[in-house]
Amino acid sequence: MKNKAIFGIKHGWILKIDNLYREAKKLKLSSAEINEKYISIMDEFPKDAPKWLRCYLDGYEYALKRELQRGDLLEFCYVLDNGSIISMDKDSVRFYKCLGVSLDNLGGRKNGFYWVGSDKPYFVSE
Repeated sequence: MKNKAIFGIKHGWILKIDNLYREAKKLKLSSAEINEKYISIMDEFPKDAPKWLRCYLDGYEYALKRELQRGDLLEFCYVLDNGSIISMDKDSVRFYKCLGVSLDNLGGRKNGFYWVGSDKPYFVSE
């Protein structure tokens, strides 16, 4: 495969990965949904492309995922028995202290990362 073709493939797949993360932010997709869509995108990757290119794209996707996880789009939350979601982020409108909830009452509850301003989970442990 020639260098020009390789860099064309690289550029095209970077655009696909960028579009995936743009969609994820817009639709507030879960981590599992993002992973499934990424796998589906990469199933189309040319078999004759160099392995280093696949590794490069995997690294690029990982960097976008880390940027998403470290940004201000997600907040760590707990789910109360009544279904209310409370946040550990002091800047959140659902910050636990503002809602009169004590940390003592949160042990063993469902928790994880939710999209800010939404009840849509990004990643939640049961």
